[in-house]
Order: sequence, then C-alpha cells, then structure tokens
Amino acid sequence: MSSLPRLMTAAMALALCTALASPATAQTTANASILATATVTGGFAALTATGTQNLEFGTIDAGTCVAGCPPVNNGRFEITGEPSASVTVSFTILPSVLDGQGPATGATIGIGFGVTDGKRLTTGTTTIVETFDPAAAKVTALDAGGELWIGIAGTVTTVLTSTNGDYQGTIQLTVSYL
Repeated sequence: MSSLPRLMTAAMALALCTALASPATAQTTANASILATATVTGGFAALTATGTQNLEFGTIDAGTCVAGCPPVNNGRFEITGEPSASVTVSFTILPSVLDGQGPATGATIGIGFGVTDGKRLTTGTTTIVETFDPAAAKVTALDAGGELWIGIAGTVTTVLTSTNGDYQGTIQLTVSYL
C-alpha cells in the first residue's frame, strides 16, 4: 500500500476520534410565553359613536346663504353604551370652510354653526328634543336602552364668484363617559 492512502486513512481515523471525543454542547437558554388574562364584569358597556348621515345642504346657487336645512338633511350620529349613563358630547372638528372637490379643487365656501345647531334627537328619528351650541361640550345621558342620537345643522355661505362643483368638510363628534 502506498503511503498516500495510508496517510489519508490515518487522517480520517484521527478526525473521527476527535469528533467522538468532543463534548456535546447543550442548549443553554430557552424561552416560553403565556398570556395574562382577566374578565371584567359589572363595568360599563363599550361606548361607540357612528356617523349615520352626512349634513346635506343640497344644490346651492352662487351668491346665496343657506341657513340650516330640513331636519331630514341634518347630520346625525348614533351613540351606544351603558344604559342611562351620563356622557359628554363634543364636536371636536367643526370646519369653517368646505373644500372644493373635482373641478372645484382649490376653491372653498364658508360654513358656520350657530348656538342652536347642535341637536339631541329622539332615538332613531329626526325629532329634536333639545338644541345646544355645537362649539361647547354638551353633558347629557344615554337612554334606558343605551342609545343617544345627536344631530348637527349649519349655515353655508357662497359668493357670486364661487366655483361650480361639490364641496365637503369633516365634522367629528367625540363622546365620553363622565
């Protein structure tokens, strides 16, 4: 046998012995997770607010002022939560202008809100129970079924040189338990 194959056999045997003689490495860390959970009872129902109808002024002639609109066109919000709970209702965004859309992009028309443009409505209807100033927080309560309906009216003002087209702005309501 030549010396090269013997040398290779010896090297392979030495490598095998070294591998078998090396100590095994154990896993030195491990992780596990659990959840912390709780079930709350006897508290308040979750409070929700949903915009159910946009404030619709309809078609307006340039150079005119449209104060309010029929109650059926008022903006409306439905609030649900804990029956008979006291809440604060605030209009946190009341725009002072409506921004032009499409061909009217870049143009604006004025919008304003008077001290009686906030409306507390009979549940699920357009019947006004009381009016309030939408620029101020309103303290009221959900009904025995856990509902409250809020409406909003306003006044839109255009000038003779207003650009034809659609205009819009965001009105945002925030409600919180007292």
